[in-house]
Amino acid sequence: MGEIVGAFKSLSARKWIKYIESNNILDKSVKLWQRSFYDHVMRDENELYQIRKYILENPLKWHLDNEFREISR
Repeated sequence: MGEIVGAFKSLSARKWIKYIESNNILDKSVKLWQRSFYDHVMRDENELYQIRKYILENPLKWHLDNEFREISR
């Protein structure tokens, strides 16, 4: 699993770098991925529901995060 996640992170990071270079985005210091990932086994339908809810609702709260900043062009 770790190799698959690592390959995905590497490929998407390379595409992100290519995108910001081709679109002249000024801030290239933005980190695309955390250093590692959190692995968790969902044990029942309620847990699956809670995780799906988090995935859907969390982006709406990014503006409240102290580490969030808009990417300037």
